[in-house]
Amino acid sequence: MSPAKINFELTGACNLSCAHCLRDRTLKNELPLPLIQKALKQARAYGINRVSFTGGEPLLYSRFQELAESTVSSGVQFALVTNGILLPRFTRLLSRPELKPGLDRICVSLEGPDPETNDPVRGKGSFKKALQGILSARSRELPFAIKFTINSRNYQKIEEMALLAGKLGAFELQLAQLYPTPQNLSAGLALPPGQWELVQAESLRLRDLLKLNLIFSAGCYVDENFPICGHLGMTEYYVDSRGWLCLCCMLAGVAGRDSGKREKDRIADLRQTSFFDAHRKLMDRIIWFHKKRLERIERGEVSELEHYQCLSCGFHFGKLDWLKDFPGTAWEDLFQKARGGRR
Repeated sequence: MSPAKINFELTGACNLSCAHCLRDRTLKNELPLPLIQKALKQARAYGINRVSFTGGEPLLYSRFQELAESTVSSGVQFALVTNGILLPRFTRLLSRPELKPGLDRICVSLEGPDPETNDPVRGKGSFKKALQGILSARSRELPFAIKFTINSRNYQKIEEMALLAGKLGAFELQLAQLYPTPQNLSAGLALPPGQWELVQAESLRLRDLLKLNLIFSAGCYVDENFPICGHLGMTEYYVDSRGWLCLCCMLAGVAGRDSGKREKDRIADLRQTSFFDAHRKLMDRIIWFHKKRLERIERGEVSELEHYQCLSCGFHFGKLDWLKDFPGTAWEDLFQKARGGRR
């Protein structure tokens, strides 16, 4: 089992407007630095010494240098998930002798091995700028990986993406299936359910052929009826840019959520409670969810939708109700079957 870590969504702000993004773009919050430092100090009592900084775009965080310095000085390693655009401005900072040993990895997101595949999703010129960021990291011998979210326009480019990652010197290619949202489903970017399994089989074939470490970092089809990811197993914790400890990094602030309803996956406001008390509430919510799944297994009611990680949680936590507005789609069909055919 991997050592536990905390993921902090530093900011909801981003300098790109990707067509496949699953975030609610109206959320522009920024985490207060003292809140992060307090949560980390309390989490150190668990023996946690790894964090990941995400966004939005984490390099837009107004106090990033202070955060990096205080994190490393407290004995915690950090990873960074970025679109790479601003990376050339920060590689000198990240390569400083007092910071570089504390940098676990930089994960740069690309949606294709070339501008023709990447830019229609991430924006004109974004491939070239992200590549400049990667090369800047490589020139200073900073460890980096590439994140590749699979969609209808790039799913046939996984092998080319793996070859590019190897050529650039990435130590890992992280794959993720695209979590459907109203925006990316309308844009035709979300693969239909059946193709998830075909893509995963092809990825496993490539992993066996290539020397590059190729993993699924989020969202995949699983055969078992009671899968447990890092968040459900509490080896990963997630704090969103609004300062709440949440169930996971996928569902918090996801597009399509009903903003008028309480989000059951948002557990506790760390501005008002300790990490320890928030953790107790998280445990209660996870146990509730496990019991709910167990009841469906016992009654023989597990649906096909519940084999799609992240979407299974989205269904149970009320984050997929928007699918009723997309009648006739394969995902809406799975959703209705999971609900027992109710329309």
